[in-house]
Amino acid sequence: MRVKDHPLDTTANVCDSRRSSQCPFHNSRRRYPVSERPPLDALDVYRATCMLLSDQPKAPVDALLFHAKANGDQRGLIEFVASEQRRGLAQYIAINGSAGEALGGTTPGEAWPGAVEYTNQLCFLGVPPEAIICTRPAFHTRDENDAFLALARERSWRRVAIVTHPHQILRAFLGMVRAMGDAPLVVYAQTPPHTNWSIVVFGSQGAEAMTRREHIHAEFKRIAAYQAKGDLAEFWQLHEYLGERAHMERSAR
Repeated sequence: MRVKDHPLDTTANVCDSRRSSQCPFHNSRRRYPVSERPPLDALDVYRATCMLLSDQPKAPVDALLFHAKANGDQRGLIEFVASEQRRGLAQYIAINGSAGEALGGTTPGEAWPGAVEYTNQLCFLGVPPEAIICTRPAFHTRDENDAFLALARERSWRRVAIVTHPHQILRAFLGMVRAMGDAPLVVYAQTPPHTNWSIVVFGSQGAEAMTRREHIHAEFKRIAAYQAKGDLAEFWQLHEYLGERAHMERSAR
């Protein structure tokens, strides 16, 4: 997979015309000045989310990449990643190594509970301490993806899975595809089997206390904004990556 035409250039990404009949996303091959990007297509978001959520790993992964969650939002995820590790479906759990400071801040626990608290919770749920690996400190989702990738390559992990809530998985995965560039790993998306959409949790950087259901709209807006900035892959690049991932999985058998 080659991630071509970075969105920070003067034009947005386009698909290779030779693959035009295969890519399912709207406006995938049209070239726009960045200032004239069309609004984010809700069908593209729905289609891409369905593709990720319906494609779980069929064999154990080397590690679960557990993104930091704002205070309270880790409920359901901590239990899920601990269960996956204990059942032998992942050898390691990788977590952000920061103390929970907000972006540009210095107060531990301001944005999320921090690595020590996550480690304590995972150990309480039966995960061996040696199975919990901290990345360097990271302060937003794209930064976490870069840190996870550095750790994966340092430890020669080949197959990993991003773990987060269903409404956050598309942004996290698009960020990982962008971060991987021309050196992809086999990456899957995993979400817990049950999500409480009615509880009030904090959002990005520990702000915006709302129900999880209300956070869905904020996630939708972040995808549009971060794609325009170049922090997230375009949908056609996601499509290309999933095809490349299938090829890598077949080649490894």
